[in-house]
Order: sequence, then C-alpha cells, then structure tokens
Amino acid sequence: MNGKRKSIAIAVMIAGAIFAFGAYQVVQFQRAFGVKDQRVVQILESSDRQIKAELIRRYAFLDLNFIIKLNGEKIFTSPDFKQTYKIPFRETILWDKTGKNLILEIGGHRLFGYSITTKRQLSDKELLSLQVQNPKPEDFSYSGRWPDL
Repeated sequence: MNGKRKSIAIAVMIAGAIFAFGAYQVVQFQRAFGVKDQRVVQILESSDRQIKAELIRRYAFLDLNFIIKLNGEKIFTSPDFKQTYKIPFRETILWDKTGKNLILEIGGHRLFGYSITTKRQLSDKELLSLQVQNPKPEDFSYSGRWPDL
C-alpha cells in the first residue's frame, strides 16, 4: 500500500471512530436531558382480535416507566421506577379468564388492571380478584421438548 492510500485509510478509520463516539455521546446527552427512549416490549391481542394491547418500556433520565396502549390509545403510564440492572422487572400484560380485563404485572406483582367493557381502571380489590389462565404448552407451537412434560 502506497503512502497516499495508507493516509486515506487511516483518515477513514479516525473519522469512523469519531462518528461512533459522537453518536454514543448524543444518546447520553438525550438521556441526561430528559429525551425519552422507549420501546414496545409486548403486543397482545384479545381473543376476538378486536383489541391490540401494547406494553411499552420508557426510559426518561433516571426513571423508568411502563405505558399501556389499547388500539393505539394510551390508557396508563406507571409512576416512576428507579432504573436498575440488579433485578428483573419481568413486565408483562395478560388477559384475565374472561378476556374482558387487561392486567399489568411487574415482577410477578399486579400493578394495574383495566376493564375493556366499562373502559375504566379497576380498583385494587377488583384487580387482585381476577383469575388468569396460563397458556398450555401446545399454544406456543414450540418444536422442542418442555422439561416439565
């Protein structure tokens, strides 16, 4: 490789490193100054496929929030959680046995419930009384072997 080509190759590598570092800094700046970073972590349809529920995880500076949307309309935003990598949040949404109530669980604990028929948040008593049915292994169309079967 002649001297000119070598100089160009080095310049391209340096420019790439500067760009990568700059992109990283932009993300850090956005988080530090409250620009929200969010992603959909689960989509769940009702049994009749008329309702699509979305669970979104949103990072905002030092806080973490969970958002639920039904057919694109926001129905719930959780209060702030402290961001941590020490414990799994295991956030999930699920339907109750009737298919008429949506439940948000964080770490196996129920946090929020919503009645589809009355379009309102459930009381704590109503939320805790709901029954859910776990899917059967065959519902997953899994081609492997389940250890407990």
